[in-house]
Amino acid sequence: MGQYVNPGNRLFWMSARTDTYVDKSMLLKFMNSRMDTDRRFICVSKPRKFGKSVDASMIAAYYSSGCDSGELFSGLEIAGNPGYEEHLNRHSVIYLNMSRICRADENISDMTGRIEEEIRHEIVSEYPEAIFISDHILYMLSEACRASGRSFIIVIDDWDLVFRNAGRSEDEITMYLCLLKRLFTDNEFISLVYMTGVLPARKYSSPD
Repeated sequence: MGQYVNPGNRLFWMSARTDTYVDKSMLLKFMNSRMDTDRRFICVSKPRKFGKSVDASMIAAYYSSGCDSGELFSGLEIAGNPGYEEHLNRHSVIYLNMSRICRADENISDMTGRIEEEIRHEIVSEYPEAIFISDHILYMLSEACRASGRSFIIVIDDWDLVFRNAGRSEDEITMYLCLLKRLFTDNEFISLVYMTGVLPARKYSSPD
């Protein structure tokens, strides 16, 4: 169980046990229907305090093979859905909570380099059966998928926080978008992507 790769479920566990928690677990039924299709890329843009982060932690807790979430989800509505057990803790997950990762005083080059390096380190640890002959992150994800038989689900909470931090240059923003493009574009080992943010995704595009 890593910080980014195959995370645990404690974050969602803390949310689900509060008396104000609202069961939105049927979102997972929708997610399952989009898995391994051309519509597997999902971005939810809503104002703050709409529960986006709770939903993101729920998705990571449900899919991640790094934890056992059976008891956690057993009392939620999704547990009665026919496809529930098929995907429960059966997938490789990369979970990036940008509000925890992104520091306003850190340039984007350092941040993206740090994220990729930490993901590489965790992939090596999480997939000891894989043989990596390159440290290129896409090759490592592909090899981890081949060795484990599990494709990846990527969850990015507050994906647009980089844009909301004042003083970012166009070059820095382009660098961040290129990181996302490397992770998502035409990669058959990515089964599902879920991103949350405040700004509309269509406002931004990465260069070809």
